[in-house]
Amino acid sequence: MAGQYSEGRLADPGQLAPGPVGANEPADPIDGDVFVVSLPVLALRSGAAARRSICEDLYRLSADAERRQLQLRADQRGAAEEDTIQCLPVRLLIENGVWRSVASKIDPAGEMSGSSKARESTSTFNHQRRTRSLSPEIEHHRLRILYELLYDLTKTHSLEDVYESAISALLAGTDAGRASIRIFDDDGILRFKAWRDLSSDFREALTSYVPWPKGAVDALPVLKPGVGRDKDLAPFRDALACEDVSGMGIIPLISQNGVFGTFDLLYRQPHSFSDNEVIVAQAIAYHISSATEKKKAAIQLAEVARRREAILESTNVSIVVKDASGRYTLVNRRFRRLLHISKQQVAGKTDYDFFPRDVADRLRANDERVFHEGQIIEFEEEIPYDDGIHTYISEKIPLRSAEGQIVAVCTIAKDITDQKKADTALRRANRSLEQFAYSVSHDLREPTRMMVAFTQLLQKCCGPRLDAQANKYMEFIVGGALQMQNLISGLFDFLESGNIPNEQIVPVNCESGVAGAKDILKGAIEKTGAHIIVGPMPSVEVRGFHLIQLFQNLIGNAIKYAKAGVSPRISIQSEREDNMWRFSVSDNGIGIPLEHHDQVFGLFKRLHARGEYRGTGIGLAICRNIVDWYGGRIWVESEVGHGSTFFFTLPGPREATGVSGRCQQHKDVSD
Repeated sequence: MAGQYSEGRLADPGQLAPGPVGANEPADPIDGDVFVVSLPVLALRSGAAARRSICEDLYRLSADAERRQLQLRADQRGAAEEDTIQCLPVRLLIENGVWRSVASKIDPAGEMSGSSKARESTSTFNHQRRTRSLSPEIEHHRLRILYELLYDLTKTHSLEDVYESAISALLAGTDAGRASIRIFDDDGILRFKAWRDLSSDFREALTSYVPWPKGAVDALPVLKPGVGRDKDLAPFRDALACEDVSGMGIIPLISQNGVFGTFDLLYRQPHSFSDNEVIVAQAIAYHISSATEKKKAAIQLAEVARRREAILESTNVSIVVKDASGRYTLVNRRFRRLLHISKQQVAGKTDYDFFPRDVADRLRANDERVFHEGQIIEFEEEIPYDDGIHTYISEKIPLRSAEGQIVAVCTIAKDITDQKKADTALRRANRSLEQFAYSVSHDLREPTRMMVAFTQLLQKCCGPRLDAQANKYMEFIVGGALQMQNLISGLFDFLESGNIPNEQIVPVNCESGVAGAKDILKGAIEKTGAHIIVGPMPSVEVRGFHLIQLFQNLIGNAIKYAKAGVSPRISIQSEREDNMWRFSVSDNGIGIPLEHHDQVFGLFKRLHARGEYRGTGIGLAICRNIVDWYGGRIWVESEVGHGSTFFFTLPGPREATGVSGRCQQHKDVSD
């Protein structure tokens, strides 16, 4: 069945309409038992059109094949059963995905959904050759090749195996003596992936022959019955001659993203392509394209699974997945090491198989709460192991099915045992330090008070009888003692700023904090004529007295470090920053040198002599202490002579989430 082609032209798909179907053929070939199926003439189309043609031809010819088989059996009645032609059911091809993958792309009118009609071509097929049937033996041989290819593809483990199976099928199902498979790389170059009997020089030369661009959606087979006078192949004529290639056919490999490679059929003599030869090549191309896509997807899935497994097994947190009945369905290495068990030992077990009943009851109750509420919940859990009690922060996540039903709970548990011990030791040390500081402060306060009192009494009683220098010395004593009292009071304030009572925090509006600070500083504001501008203020989750103390220190500093002869001008503004509020307190004061921007927040840090500006150097340290405790940050931007702007952040009110103690609920983000 040799078709007629113009040399080097694309075969015309429009000339290959299916022939008539017998009037008495079965209505549904799938109900048949066994058929001899011939491979009919196939429109040389690419992609979905080719797949449709293959399947339509298989269905149309199944009835004719069955009638021929029945006639053959009648003629050979009495012959041994092994002498009858063995046939393959069309159902095998259907079940291997040939029909299903195409039928879904054909609309009721028989047109390919979403694809344009193939372009017109000048080549025509000989109608008599197109409608003439092959012998049952040839039909059976080529159908067996397709079946064996499908079977081989189910056993392949790599893309290389897929390509090798395709080469074998091509050589067995066509008249080509040699064949190759080329795949586009990322640069759009066709690279050889599999071949038979082709030299390296030839492969290197033919790499640059690209019949269609990568991703083309309308690629058609390119058939070259004779390559000697073909203009497209002129640059490769020497390579073709050295390799003894006189005819060639190039079949596109097409995926959902268009052309990704080629099948190359090479002939030692000028070759007139038979219709069935091209049909078989296109059928193989379709199956290899499908197998390649599936294999690439499988490789990608395997890589994702490998990476997921690597993350699960190398992380330092315990990861456990339990189903609705509480049975383990996944545990990582960290969890298994803590229990000294293997994967096999944990399969199908529950918490009751590894922990005391009271501990297992608590763990189960926490899991059931997640199942019931359908939200991510964080727990603090204590679990006994051989080396003692371990404390975990466990985040439990509901896992849902495609229908939205919760089918499992994933627990991600971080061991905070060492952190808890360190926190306990730190709190103990802080309490001791606070007690020491309070004791020292109290013990220092009384002597300084006595120094001031008795020195002032001495000045009153003996001052008139003493000379000026003696009175000056007594003033130094009083001034130093008063400064010591201020430092002690500041130290008390600093300690109090970090002594946060364990009570519920009620959101407070910052306007009240600013107003409280202005009341305390009323005298200084009136004395200096300070002008304070306050923008819209939000509510924050900070205790009210801390908020007042914060604004008092920042506004007080702005007033204290004003330029000589210039009334202080202070602006207080706020701006949303994620779940925090960012505040700014700006002034028109003397400014701060850049190299001192970090130092100003240190305890007892002063940038000026005591005679220039009064103060203890504790105010900004208190501000930092307060802001740090609430999870915010504080910094300054300033330039000498151009004022300063102090920034700090504080948390905004949390939305009502039913938070209780350390248990924190989050909005469920699962699909």
